[in-house]
Amino acid sequence: MTFDDGYRELGNPGRLPLLRSHGVSAVFFLATGFVDRPRTPWWYELSWMVGHSANVELPSGQWLAEPLPLGARSRGATIEALLDTYKALPGDRSEAFLDWVAETGGSGRCDPSAVRDDWLTWDMARELHDAGMEIGGHTIDHPILARLPADEQKRQIEGCARRIEVELDRPMRMFSYPVGLADSFGETARTALHDEGVRFAFGYHGGFARSGAFDPFDLPRVTGGMHIHRSCGRRWPSLSSSRGGDRDAANDH
Repeated sequence: MTFDDGYRELGNPGRLPLLRSHGVSAVFFLATGFVDRPRTPWWYELSWMVGHSANVELPSGQWLAEPLPLGARSRGATIEALLDTYKALPGDRSEAFLDWVAETGGSGRCDPSAVRDDWLTWDMARELHDAGMEIGGHTIDHPILARLPADEQKRQIEGCARRIEVELDRPMRMFSYPVGLADSFGETARTALHDEGVRFAFGYHGGFARSGAFDPFDLPRVTGGMHIHRSCGRRWPSLSSSRGGDRDAANDH
């Protein structure tokens, strides 16, 4: 089993007895910046901003090709459209887009202090590792790597590896690409991972790896799926029965 991002709800060491009772080993992929500086990730902040908007719509213009309604019946489709827009943006424009949604929708930005207890701590990560679980990397800040220049992709990967190495006294052997779709990473990221000595890197676009015929730097996964909780705080992810690709707002990792 694999768990992305570093949510305390899914990675709390208190869940170790459950994993052990079923003989299950797991890999926890940490976005190390969320451990070091807890904050709301962009996919949940977009959901939160839509859910807390009192306005009728987000207008078309610089960011959107057509207006997006903000009424309760349209929120799911609007969130998905905003996520698709964010994922296509160059990395240096993504924060400005979040600011625009916050201002234009009237919700403001989510208070980072509200999520202080939503992420694993390094002590928790060490406890998971000492219990036989693998701690892998997921970049520093969870950007979409392919939207970044080459030097920033390397910084995100190398910085993540250094933090894991310092805190756990072991190298980063496994990695999960943020978003994980085929166009969200490329040769620059793969080369940086190879240079770090990473053995396996995981995508997130469905499928199964077959013996003798898999790419160790794009291992496929099948997801249990997740739903969004539109709170700016705890208990964001919850598992559902859906399978495959990157369909809802939480399935970016």
